[in-house]
Amino acid sequence: MKEVEKYAFFWRPEDDSGSIHLVLAGEGAADIFIDSPQEATFLLDLLRNEKPIFYNADSGQICTGLEPAGEEEKPRAKAKVKARKK
Repeated sequence: MKEVEKYAFFWRPEDDSGSIHLVLAGEGAADIFIDSPQEATFLLDLLRNEKPIFYNADSGQICTGLEPAGEEEKPRAKAKVKARKK
């Protein structure tokens, strides 16, 4: 099982299918083939919002690291932007 470091998403709208290319820690990569927009939405949400994410090449499983039960995701701090006067 290796940690996912980066990913790229590919989608073919003409047949509602695609893939996610995973770059794994160390030397390695894997492709996950996607059969529906719902599956794509779920996997992309997982990759964007969870850390760490691991991929098991032997079983084809993707999983998160252990988290305490009942833990809520904390909202990110909003950036403050000052308007520039002309």
